[in-house]
Amino acid sequence: MTQPASRYALPEYERRFLLDAVPADADQALRITDRFIIDTRLRLRTVTDPATGEVLQHKIGHKVRPDPDDPTAMLHTSLYLDPAEVNVLAMLDAVEVTKTRRRWSHHDGHAAAVDTYTGHLAGLVLAELNFADHTSLVEYKPSPPLGAEVTNIAELTGPNLASLTPERLAAHLNTLRHRP
Repeated sequence: MTQPASRYALPEYERRFLLDAVPADADQALRITDRFIIDTRLRLRTVTDPATGEVLQHKIGHKVRPDPDDPTAMLHTSLYLDPAEVNVLAMLDAVEVTKTRRRWSHHDGHAAAVDTYTGHLAGLVLAELNFADHTSLVEYKPSPPLGAEVTNIAELTGPNLASLTPERLAAHLNTLRHRP
């Protein structure tokens, strides 16, 4: 099904890469808990300050691929919520992922988010690079310390991460880290 154009959804162009570790110059850590509501494309996100535990924001997100076969382009809509709205939505069945996100001024001139996952995803560190448009995304040539690109690996995205077993994660990491 083709998605209609929306004046509310913002286009996002991104590619994701495996990292061996958080870059030393990554800063401003935030703790993010994403609850992916089952049987929907909705994500309830809570952002907290890891140092103080203070909740900084709650929002619900909706991401849609304009082209279902292209994981690099999304239309993203966010709504900011108050605690009462979060309490209502938190009652819905969901799968959950928690990560620490840091900003990283990537050496190739692209801003990136570096996510370090916890729990059953411990050991997974991903860099998400955002681009102004599809052309710059396609023309980008990654270099170290970026590892293997994981943009096209469905198991390493959103709600699929919540259901990923430690064994499947280990298999992915082993394969990705030992590519020629």
